[in-house]
Amino acid sequence: MKTAKTNWIGTILSCLCDMAGFVIITYLLGCADFSFSKSPVSILLFAANCWLYSLFWQNLRRYLSRGAAILVTILAFGCVAALLYFVGFLPFETEPMHLPLF
Repeated sequence: MKTAKTNWIGTILSCLCDMAGFVIITYLLGCADFSFSKSPVSILLFAANCWLYSLFWQNLRRYLSRGAAILVTILAFGCVAALLYFVGFLPFETEPMHLPLF
């Protein structure tokens, strides 16, 4: 009985950690993609975001059933939308930095 509880708690913690990482990285990739929207780098950022979606889905399917994974995915996209709504896009500077040598 105790093993089942431990597995259940471990599953919840693993899903929460995966979701937190997904939300943060998706938000930062979205901000970078918005900042470099007129550059060919945006293609790479979009591809990285698509790869992240598939990796997140595979991780969720390892722990959860299909219905639960869909609910967690909707919750994660809601968190990303809330970040974009309340914080907005963080602009990345594309100008080179000049460091003082002396």
